[in-house]
Amino acid sequence: MRGGVYVIWTRKPGARFNFPVISRHCGYVGQSNSISHRIEQHLRGGGQYGAVAKPWADLDPRVAFCIPLPNWLWLRLCVETVMIGLLWPVYNHQKNQWNPRRIPLSVAHRQRLARDRGRHPFNVRPVHLFVFFVLLIAAAVVTHR
Repeated sequence: MRGGVYVIWTRKPGARFNFPVISRHCGYVGQSNSISHRIEQHLRGGGQYGAVAKPWADLDPRVAFCIPLPNWLWLRLCVETVMIGLLWPVYNHQKNQWNPRRIPLSVAHRQRLARDRGRHPFNVRPVHLFVFFVLLIAAAVVTHR
């Protein structure tokens, strides 16, 4: 496959079952001048620098769609940035520090180790606690009226 931007959907790390919408989310957005080779490197490792497979490679990753583009790096980078802003992928690191849903690389590695041991990890971060308390306060206000 030619170059362009690709979007990979994965199963959520703590999901035990694979329900179509509830159990999946946007995992990764990337760009390459050879999409098929780059996706293969993500899932199996290898490549020019001998990389290992990504921590999310065991989460039933599926290519949601690809946007074929001319072999202009500046265009691919711009489209990748727009797609990251629109889809909020959880495993992207660069261009994605603002994303409250992002799973940091260290947490992704710990979750992968837990999954390899047969455990089902949960990702509870400060933003999750904040949303929980906001919902709790909203429920208290609504029921108090």
